[in-house]
Amino acid sequence: MAARKSNTSHKNLSARLSRRRNPELVRAARKRYYAKHSEQIKEAQRRFYARTRERQRAYAKRYYLNHRSECRANMKAQYRKNRTKWLAQVREHRRKNREHFLAYDRRRRRENPARIDTRILRWRKANPLAAKAHAAVLRSVKRGEIVRPNHCTDCNEKRKLHAHHHRGYERPLDVEWLCASCHRLRHSSQKTRS
Repeated sequence: MAARKSNTSHKNLSARLSRRRNPELVRAARKRYYAKHSEQIKEAQRRFYARTRERQRAYAKRYYLNHRSECRANMKAQYRKNRTKWLAQVREHRRKNREHFLAYDRRRRRENPARIDTRILRWRKANPLAAKAHAAVLRSVKRGEIVRPNHCTDCNEKRKLHAHHHRGYERPLDVEWLCASCHRLRHSSQKTRS
């Protein structure tokens, strides 16, 4: 019995040493094993998560409540680090599911009009000159004094257009008609210049 025990411990030791010496072989073996048994592994993971989902959620909630400032700092750091990648993923996801998000946004506006109105009013109060310029353009378009073109002046694409006050809000009716992406680019380039 004692001989067997030492023999198995010797095997374990040699296996551990070979793993340390040949990590590539171990990785390749794991990869082959996963390829062969991937469905069984995924099914076992699904069963495990289904069994422990509520416990994991409760633990995560408790942890967050006990370490809120730490978690928030980590989330902010992660956001700063991956901001462009995440925003690109969000934009792509919204683009692929455009109809769903349009319906969702309409429903949200309909169900929470006070919240949307409050945000708009807050912006108007903070930016009175811009709000007056926007209102002046809308009135002029409705009266027919300004004609909204069909194509963006920058990319020449046929899209819904925004009035861009390229010479400032002091000249409310002096606008360029840009699509949303060109308008965003124009504002971002203005921020980098100033």
